[in-house]
Amino acid sequence: MDLKKIEDLPNGARFYRCAFQVNTYDYIVRHKHPTVYTDEASYNAALIQSCKDNGIEIIGLADHYRIRSAAKLIGAAQAAGIIVFPGFEAVSKEGVHFLCLFDPSTTIDAVQVGEIKGSDPLNDSAVGPLSLCGLRGPCDEVIGSF
Repeated sequence: MDLKKIEDLPNGARFYRCAFQVNTYDYIVRHKHPTVYTDEASYNAALIQSCKDNGIEIIGLADHYRIRSAAKLIGAAQAAGIIVFPGFEAVSKEGVHFLCLFDPSTTIDAVQVGEIKGSDPLNDSAVGPLSLCGLRGPCDEVIGSF
């Protein structure tokens, strides 16, 4: 490697501005949040433009036990050069919220939002049937870390 190539290398960490709990248009409508947007395409375009205007390079999508309604937003954001972590929000029966984000290369089908047995994706903000430890992992390894 020549000296010029070495001089052109970054000299430290690369920081990203991120928004890790972005709501879809479906979420806004389902929860009856006031909005000026009358359709998903205009909402998605405005959200992406806002990300661009604010230097946000990475987003995470996290509706309660839902990912399929984010398909168009994922595609539009990726087309605009924004990195997208697909995911969902799980809620333990104690009311603890977990933001479950997956590698950006993970497909919507692979996220498998409905896999938490007993969760009700038709409920607006479903509380799942699993305890905090049930969502997190074996309690024997977890108890002391919360």
